[in-house]
Amino acid sequence: MQMTPFWTDQTPIPPDLHLSELPAAADIVIVGSGVTGLNAALELAQAGIYVVVLEQEQIGWGASSRNAGMMSAGVTASTSSQLKKYGPELTRKLFLWSMEAVDYVEHVVAAQQIDCDFARCGAVFLACNHAHFEYLRDYQLEMEEEYNFSGTRLLGADQLQQEIGSSLYAGGLVNDFSAKLDPAKYVYGLAQAATRHGASLVDHAD
Repeated sequence: MQMTPFWTDQTPIPPDLHLSELPAAADIVIVGSGVTGLNAALELAQAGIYVVVLEQEQIGWGASSRNAGMMSAGVTASTSSQLKKYGPELTRKLFLWSMEAVDYVEHVVAAQQIDCDFARCGAVFLACNHAHFEYLRDYQLEMEEEYNFSGTRLLGADQLQQEIGSSLYAGGLVNDFSAKLDPAKYVYGLAQAATRHGASLVDHAD
């Protein structure tokens, strides 16, 4: 039985990220070396601010190096629940921010030359039955009307079989905007980029 993450098995943490001792002073200290902390460290370091990242395990520990590596437009909560809770303006902004997040990752990967298998490969949401397929149809219309997002393709069962090679599903919704990457390579690449720009990383890994 596999008891360790495949991502970090394939890409062990680089030797240069078993890191420095705690410095005497810093302009800013970031606690946690996940994607959020390392992106913040990179931005600050590029702005000429001396930043130290503290990690109680090893750099990139946890979900940041062990997630599925998939990036899609949208959020988990339904549009109806968001509209009820946040109203139309913020709901629309949340969707746009989710798209900007994918674009941002693509920009960072290119600018910092991070070798993490990033690709705009698209994603497909599968319908197990006719009711699910109608839900996807409504979701596609919702994205077009509420967010002016037309980057999806609705496929019936026959078309979907050509797309994924399976006849088990009633159809699917293809989102061509979506991307993927290797999360371990990405988070280690962020850490290396931050240090190249002057950040210090301190972990407690053995």
